[in-house]
Amino acid sequence: MFVGERCSRLGYSTWVGMVHGADDAMARIVGITDHTPNHPSAHFDDFSSQHTNGAHFLMGDGSVARIDDTIDFTVYQGLATRGGGEVVQIP
Repeated sequence: MFVGERCSRLGYSTWVGMVHGADDAMARIVGITDHTPNHPSAHFDDFSSQHTNGAHFLMGDGSVARIDDTIDFTVYQGLATRGGGEVVQIP
């Protein structure tokens, strides 16, 4: 995953880069995968959307995929890194 959807219900961000001096400035442009999309315990830097049961992501091959909120957590984190050498398929 290269780019993921994040809605503004947990805080506002910008599409054009980091706002210097803002609280959690880097988290406003870089998301993390410590919770699945739209998780009830989500933090500001987690991926989320206003869509029912999922969020959209731009993948490394240029495709866009909707990932369900119910995705297996290990698979979800595997999609977010290349460091572990994981090979995963989008469910």
